[in-house]
Amino acid sequence: MNRETLGSALLGSIRLIKEVSQREVTLKQAYYKIKMRIFNTNRELNDDFDWSQYHDYYQEELISTARLSTLIPKARQFEFRDGKIRQLDSKIKPLHNNHHLLYEIISNLNPSSVLEVGFGGGDHLRNLSFFIPNLKLFGVDRSEGQLATLRQRHPHDLLKADLTIVDVTMPEIVLPTVDVVYSQAVFMHISEKENRFYTALTNAFMAAKYHVVMVENWTQHDFLAAVKSVTAVNADWVNAKYYYAPSQNDDECRAMIVSKIDLPFMKLENFETLLQGRKLQIH
Repeated sequence: MNRETLGSALLGSIRLIKEVSQREVTLKQAYYKIKMRIFNTNRELNDDFDWSQYHDYYQEELISTARLSTLIPKARQFEFRDGKIRQLDSKIKPLHNNHHLLYEIISNLNPSSVLEVGFGGGDHLRNLSFFIPNLKLFGVDRSEGQLATLRQRHPHDLLKADLTIVDVTMPEIVLPTVDVVYSQAVFMHISEKENRFYTALTNAFMAAKYHVVMVENWTQHDFLAAVKSVTAVNADWVNAKYYYAPSQNDDECRAMIVSKIDLPFMKLENFETLLQGRKLQIH
């Protein structure tokens, strides 16, 4: 490890110690994050994580998030009705605001098929099928460790899901064509080095028949400019329409919706509208 890499790792470790002291992450999460920074086999890509090790960190984050939120809703706990996801059981924890927003938007779009970019532990695919029966599920992730996590968390619910290990930052990959492509805290972690961020967006839009929905940390990239540059060179998306939606529980949590058709969401006129949202706490 060279001096520059060591210095960066130490600086990151200091920030993590602060996050631990403020209870933003657990000690175990901090350990895995430091480990990824020091032993990152793909550090030249400048991504936020070493994806070959990320599943360990992600599993701990699921445990941490579950302390405050319901991650896997069950029957008679929540319902989608009149365009809203409503909690029926007051004794359980609410859905995470980011997840609630994502599920509600996609439920209103009423797709027959969805593709998740970065399926992680599989919760979002499973939960969307919970709110939208008979939904055809597709997911891609670059991590075998994440696929193992998904199979452990959802050994039966996602048996019919079409799941593929693929790096969406690679050009000319073939993804399944679906009604909606979505991401939840995924594109924000991909660096712009070697056009990898733009390539990942390009692949997502190539796969989407009608809509792309993203819930991301909007401070990481100029997402609106990037998406417009991608749609401008895609004949199917040159007339794309841009929308946003805030969480009904937290106005600072916002989603971006890009569509080929008119939708009943608020029009996204400028990137500053998204930047009013805070940084996401779930990866």
